[in-house]
Amino acid sequence: MAAPKSVRVGGRVPVGVLRAGKGREGSFAALKGGKGSDHHGHLDVGSFVYDADGVRWVIDLGAENYNSVEQAGLKLWDSSDDSQRWDIFRLGTFAHNVFSLDGKNARASGFADIKLDGNTATADLTACYPGAAKAVRTMTLDEKTLTIRDELEGLAPGTVVDWHFITDSRAEIAGPGVVKLSALGRTRTVSSSAANWKVVSVAEPPHPCESRNPGVVRVSFERKAPASGKVALTVTFGR
Repeated sequence: MAAPKSVRVGGRVPVGVLRAGKGREGSFAALKGGKGSDHHGHLDVGSFVYDADGVRWVIDLGAENYNSVEQAGLKLWDSSDDSQRWDIFRLGTFAHNVFSLDGKNARASGFADIKLDGNTATADLTACYPGAAKAVRTMTLDEKTLTIRDELEGLAPGTVVDWHFITDSRAEIAGPGVVKLSALGRTRTVSSSAANWKVVSVAEPPHPCESRNPGVVRVSFERKAPASGKVALTVTFGR
């Protein structure tokens, strides 16, 4: 029996997985739901990963070493929205493939489900962003491209939306609105209209007790909310 092109897994922590093509030449993407305050949770609701041509272009850094963090005196086991837990890089918003509003972490207590429709996965992230009346992420995959579209409404004018992803491939600004990713002899372009992309190393974490991330960068751009309070961002990963 042929493998499905899309599947939703999980209950309290739903994940939508999309597939296009087959084998090494195929493409795969996953979109995470749930809520950050769940047991051992991260502020990664709405985060995604992306594999194509045998390369994971958009990565998740994984768990932090709890023992070293606790020995340094950082408080891990409070999962409230203002907890020190979210200051640990790998656990907070800024180490995941999401967006932030005005440089703040997402709301830990906000839950998002995942819905599938063919080759598209959607997460309503409104409960995770108190600064927005609506925040919806849609992820669509085909054999050539992955498209992430975020629609936000009800933002205060001037709110800074920071859109970012984490990668351990080589990332270079290739032109207006375009980033080129390279790894294992393969390439991918990441494009978004009018995006002023930045590439910043995250190899060194904020606290000495945290894990290093050698060769890892954060690729991002910012957009300010206009008077209407509406921001729509579309980012395409393609060949």
